[in-house]
Order: sequence, then C-alpha cells, then structure tokens
Amino acid sequence: VTHLPQLAAMADTHFGVEKGEENGRTLTKVVALDRAARRGEIARLSGGDHPSETMLLGAEELLCAAENFKNQLL
Repeated sequence: VTHLPQLAAMADTHFGVEKGEENGRTLTKVVALDRAARRGEIARLSGGDHPSETMLLGAEELLCAAENFKNQLL
C-alpha cells in the first residue's frame, strides 16, 4: 500500500480498496484494477480526485517507464 505514484507504478497488479458503511457496519471492498483504472488511480494519487487529461497522460507515462525498467531487469 502506498500513496506515492512513482512507487505504485512499479506494481505488477493493482487493487482498489474502498471503505464504506452499510446498516451500521463498516465494509471494505477490494477490486482488481484494469489498465485504465490503474492509470486513473495513479493520476488521482498525483493530484486529486478529478484528474485532468494531462495527469492521466503522466500516469500512463509512469506505468510505461516502470514496465520498461522491469523488462530491463529480466
């Protein structure tokens, strides 16, 4: 778990975690994220709940850079 977009981009798999309440009980929901959702979450970490197109492009660049780095290690 991290709040650093540069570190999050290095993960092979991402999960979204949501906390909520229903009928007085606290619930936690965990969902595997696809590429588009990963990009959105990394953009959100970079600058807030409503990322701009520029932030989404930056998040995609981070994901690609992380993939390239990891591929060089193989």
